[in-house]
Amino acid sequence: MNMLESSFQSGRRKLILVSNGAPYYRLAIFRLLRIRLLCRFVVGQLPAGIKCIPSAELVSSIGKTRNVPLFNKSYYQTGVWKLMFGSATDFLFLGEPRCISTWICLLLARVTGKRIYLWTHGWYGRESRLAALIKKSFFQLAWGTLVYGTHAARLAVQHRIHKSHRVTVVGNSLDYEQHVAERAGVSAQSPYRMRFRNGEKNLIFLGRLTKVKRLDLLLKAVARLREASFLCNVTFIGEGEDRSTLEALALQLGVEDVWFTGETYDDSVLATLIYHADLCVSPGNVGLTAIHCLTFGTPVVTHGDSSHQMPEFEAIHPGATGAFFKNGDPENLALVIGAWFAQGLDREEVRQACYDVVSRRWTPTYQLAQIESALELSTESCSVPGV
Repeated sequence: MNMLESSFQSGRRKLILVSNGAPYYRLAIFRLLRIRLLCRFVVGQLPAGIKCIPSAELVSSIGKTRNVPLFNKSYYQTGVWKLMFGSATDFLFLGEPRCISTWICLLLARVTGKRIYLWTHGWYGRESRLAALIKKSFFQLAWGTLVYGTHAARLAVQHRIHKSHRVTVVGNSLDYEQHVAERAGVSAQSPYRMRFRNGEKNLIFLGRLTKVKRLDLLLKAVARLREASFLCNVTFIGEGEDRSTLEALALQLGVEDVWFTGETYDDSVLATLIYHADLCVSPGNVGLTAIHCLTFGTPVVTHGDSSHQMPEFEAIHPGATGAFFKNGDPENLALVIGAWFAQGLDREEVRQACYDVVSRRWTPTYQLAQIESALELSTESCSVPGV
């Protein structure tokens, strides 16, 4: 970390981002932070199986820390407390209350005059009384909080975790510019026409095939639509431990037109599969799957229980970029899917609406602008939409 400290340019605000790892999806925003804010990074190692940003992508700006497991899923990051006595003035910490070293740094920052901003999912609205008390104590120690969505921001203000000027909604993003470039080069030939050899609507799911995603609900909904003589093709793009269960369920339900593509990180393949789909259905929490699909013009259906959702569900505008169904209800999911297509919306108009919602708020440049705004925080500014 001494090398990291000495690598700052003089005369600039000195910013360090501390995280338990560098997941690959954050490559674009990390690059912008490094270039625009001269940010330096102190990251741990994520579990095996999670694709991470190569060290070379962040040049020589990475400081190392180890994530040491403790009790009840908590952990400690080695050495990060020393940063509170270095020359850096501002810090972006991953806002996880289970990280004990972050609590220590928050307390030390009060003594040393450092400004720590917590970059976090924040408040969900389903916290138990004990979890709410812990979260409130944790977030109130920070200089400011950066949250992904307006739902968390409003709850933070309502629960008096921070005043509105201390909460900044920064959104979330993938590599937007790369995806737009891929979008421009998508083939006009649909892979679904070749695979299924029919003209039915194409539903997709994109992500890990795990039980928490409740993909059984999608197959059950498609079976109900089939009983009503509305046929759909279903494509699962990804891999996971629930694949064999889903294959067996599709067979049991008589859902024949199902395609398991397996896992792929090939952007051109993903671009083609998403672009030519008619609807993405993510029955569990939706996360960045929503942003990925909307970027390529495909609307998204997910459940509407905000307390059990990820912040990216806010990019779904009912009737325009997707729809919501009753959480856990396959009958209602079938009705919502059928109703979406019954509207007879122009596919190109829907595609453009999807493009527009992402470009306004769910890009790395938007995130950077919001982070810059937070670092120049004043009591007169408010970064919580609608508060």
